[in-house]
Amino acid sequence: MSYQAKEELAGKQDNMDSIQKQAINDFTHRYSLKKPNISFSDKPGKKTVVFPGRDYNIEGIKKIDETEYAIREITVDKKEISAGFERLRFPCKIDLLVNTKGYKELAHFTYQGMRYPCILRLEKDEILYAFDPISEAYRVMTYGYFKKEDKVTGFMKNLKSWLGNFLPYSVRVHAIDCYVKATKFFSRDDGFPKWPIDTTADDLYQLAYESMKLAGGEGIREEVIWPRGYKYCFVTTHDVDTYWGFENIGNVCDVEDNVGLKSTWFIPKNFVSEKVAESEEVQNISQVKMIERRGFEVGSHDLTHDFSADTLTYAEYEERIKEYLNHFRGVKIKGFRPPYNNFVLKRTETLKKHFLYSSGLQNSRIFGSLERHRIGAATIMPHLINGIVELPVTVPSDFLLGTLLKYDPEKILETWLKQFETIKKRKGLILMQTHPCKYDLGNPKILKAYRKALETVRRDKSCWVATAWEVANWWNEKHIG
Repeated sequence: MSYQAKEELAGKQDNMDSIQKQAINDFTHRYSLKKPNISFSDKPGKKTVVFPGRDYNIEGIKKIDETEYAIREITVDKKEISAGFERLRFPCKIDLLVNTKGYKELAHFTYQGMRYPCILRLEKDEILYAFDPISEAYRVMTYGYFKKEDKVTGFMKNLKSWLGNFLPYSVRVHAIDCYVKATKFFSRDDGFPKWPIDTTADDLYQLAYESMKLAGGEGIREEVIWPRGYKYCFVTTHDVDTYWGFENIGNVCDVEDNVGLKSTWFIPKNFVSEKVAESEEVQNISQVKMIERRGFEVGSHDLTHDFSADTLTYAEYEERIKEYLNHFRGVKIKGFRPPYNNFVLKRTETLKKHFLYSSGLQNSRIFGSLERHRIGAATIMPHLINGIVELPVTVPSDFLLGTLLKYDPEKILETWLKQFETIKKRKGLILMQTHPCKYDLGNPKILKAYRKALETVRRDKSCWVATAWEVANWWNEKHIG
């Protein structure tokens, strides 16, 4: 093997070790484990979870490509076990059967019509998985299964951004509609993530958690996800993408005040800096501060609502954040959502220096790109990415349902309420993403449907209704007791 090849292999191993470390950190945080009881030691000791490839002979690895997976056979104590996977290949179905007596019935996964066991052996203090469920979950939550975009996809993204900056909103909506039709025609739709909701990442975490309890792992205790005995959580957020929407903020706040809850508003800088008259900027800053005085939260939506940050260096990106925060002096900005939910993993290292949380990921998103029809984090829970709390959007937005899918207000409400019920059963985070723009909550009928959705949640005393900052603060500081 050449020196360069060895260097590349070492780099990949370092990256894999980093992913494992981040995954374990997030997993132990979610389940309030006092001490990580997971290791990847070659010589597992007491209270150690054993993963394949460390202490057992693995043969027959078949490389497919770097983003796909390798089918393999595992030999344990000279006895061949049925084929497992070095990495999960999507779409696959994870079936969890918790509270069972035997680990063989605990879980299995189905791929291309074939069923495989998730756990090959489970004894006291020791587990042999067919794959690493914790790292796989983390990979899904950070879009790790998604290939880098090609030049055509990148060009279309930049074109969409240009259209957003220079065309009137009504024309822009028509242009985006054409783009969506193009993604339907050109992109690959393999059914993963499932839409409108997918919980693959949560299922993988739950698999590890339940199996560790069966193995009697140290530090494993009953999960406590939400504070004060609440069963699930609700957060509603708004992206201000147009000047019309900025002017409509007060009307939406009035509706929420009448229902009895507060929301989070993600606002770009350009809506409070560009001005027609000399007093315009002062007036817009005053309106932002008014939102905060009323008890609502204000978050960053970048300087401008486009993809202009994509090509910046780390230093340039950090200066961009500082410019935003300096402009909003006196306003408590703790969260960030990228324009168009354009999540970029490498940016999280910079974001965590200035924000408590990010909310750029989506549970399941159709019309992802020209290359892949669907993308999504496949989780309905907050999680840690490079040390920053990520609050994923778990409910389809008003723009997606109304403008792109052409749902009428009744069907939009029906979709929302069904999503609420699904997440409630899983004790997850209901996080809405809406827009105060003319064709979204600016439409009185959609605003009425939105109010009904809020009233439904507000009547449920088992639901913790909070702002995004309150949830991120709980997750970051109070979740581990």
